[in-house]
Amino acid sequence: MIIALALGFLTSPAVATDLKPTDASRFARIALQCITREFPNKPDHVIADAAGVRAPRAMHPAFYGCYDWHSSVHGHWLLARLLKTFPDLPEAGEIRRALGQSLYENNLAGEVEYLNQKETKSFERTYGWAWLLKLEAEPPSALPLRWTTPESSAKRSSRSSSWNAAGSIT
Repeated sequence: MIIALALGFLTSPAVATDLKPTDASRFARIALQCITREFPNKPDHVIADAAGVRAPRAMHPAFYGCYDWHSSVHGHWLLARLLKTFPDLPEAGEIRRALGQSLYENNLAGEVEYLNQKETKSFERTYGWAWLLKLEAEPPSALPLRWTTPESSAKRSSRSSSWNAAGSIT
């Protein structure tokens, strides 16, 4: 609920300027706590066989928190947008670390692998996908660690990756 309220404040550039830094910090703390909380969780998952019974983090290495997948994507987008809108937030360093930990290439490759399974082709379509596209649309400065491994984050390049139509990372 709180994340949904924050999303309302932050989706429009005109409205985003009305958000106070103290409120932005409060929203950041909520999202930071949420994106790494695996349980409770409500997976929307088709189980084709016994191998399909897995913990949320095993299915979704980047977006396993916040009760369900699309809320985790929301939380990541919220953090990226807050970092862009309020780069000097007291939580800015923690936001960068959390985004870097979630959004590195091995985790994203796991998300792509999940979405490429026969049973999951329509997973979270279209609502969750829309938030994933919003997250991807944030400028690289809002996601300074994106698409890199933790080991290579010190060697960040200026290249920007994206999810292509085939569902793989480019």
